[in-house]
Amino acid sequence: MNTKLTNKVFKTLLLSAFLAFGVITTSNVTSADENNSILNSPDSLTSTVKSYEMEIEESLEINEKENTLNNGEHIRFSIANLFPIEDFTAQLSVEMDQDTDSVKVEATKGEKLNGEVLLPASIGEYNAILKDNISNEIIFNISGVIELENGNYIHQIKNINSEKRSLGIIEGQEGFNILIGYVEGGIMTEVELLDNDFDQCIATMSLDSNANGIFEDNEKIKKAINSSYSKIEGPQVSRLPLTSNYDVNIECDGLKVASNVGSYDLVNGEAINSKKSRTGSVIGTFGVGFKRNLYVSSDSVMGEDMFPPKQNLSLTEKDGSDSWDTLSPRSSRDQIENEKEINKQDSDISSSESSYSLNFILDWFTDNPWTYLPASLVLAIVVILCFSTVAIVSQRKNHI
Repeated sequence: MNTKLTNKVFKTLLLSAFLAFGVITTSNVTSADENNSILNSPDSLTSTVKSYEMEIEESLEINEKENTLNNGEHIRFSIANLFPIEDFTAQLSVEMDQDTDSVKVEATKGEKLNGEVLLPASIGEYNAILKDNISNEIIFNISGVIELENGNYIHQIKNINSEKRSLGIIEGQEGFNILIGYVEGGIMTEVELLDNDFDQCIATMSLDSNANGIFEDNEKIKKAINSSYSKIEGPQVSRLPLTSNYDVNIECDGLKVASNVGSYDLVNGEAINSKKSRTGSVIGTFGVGFKRNLYVSSDSVMGEDMFPPKQNLSLTEKDGSDSWDTLSPRSSRDQIENEKEINKQDSDISSSESSYSLNFILDWFTDNPWTYLPASLVLAIVVILCFSTVAIVSQRKNHI
């Protein structure tokens, strides 16, 4: 009996062991399947891909933003061939992409206007206004948009409004210019010393290369003048604004003997509002120049588009024809038109026949000149008979 009890216990333990092993194996298989299902889950892959695509899109947006900033490029809005009808003072202001700047414009009667606003290159809409400072009236208002397509600037005028006609134009000439781009180059100066008794002469050249209105330390250069005539060149700048401020001074033993200060139109190659001075006993020739390679695109608004000329609209007589707006059956209208056409054709035929008969008689006389004498005699007899008849009739009336 003990043996049977022992066997039952053994069998029970063995069965329990098998059951436990099965549970463990099933648990491991289930865990592995769950791991595989997580790795192969479409939601997990989609989430990973979305995160990766979002990072790419964000980087693309940043790159596009850097491209549209166009560091070193500027847009210049400038008045062209406009002339005041009378003396006036005005303010030219331009607003574009949250950048705003203005400049005072003054001129006397008949004097060409000069005024420009320089802004960093940007994409979007702009609004350029010239306003009279005295009456506060808008002389002109030009609005447009500048876009970037395939690496190229695209300009489109949206509206031109002129309220006060106080400026004259030249037909066929620009009234307002829009330039965009940059200039590669640098500043130069030439100096002729008449007095070489100084211990040291130094040329200081400053060029506002970023159009912020400040001569920073990296925008200044000093060079010694070692001969009676010197041509001194500053460093080449890869991207200069279209108009740049400059300041050149010559000092000898701490004494300023020459200076040239102002702004320079690097596109057209001319100084703007420059102030020059020199000590004649020390300095002979003194000049400021610029090396220039232009990378510029431009568009213009013609003067007649800003201020359209007056047009003469005097009334003149012009030939016209009858016109109808009639409601009638088509058949009756066609019949009337056909009758008119037939009558016209008959008239043309009769006139052509009459013309043909007269032409035939004239041609026959022309081809037969021997008939001139008989025809003349017959014509004379007819005339005599006519006068005789008239005389006889008159006599009979008198007797009655």
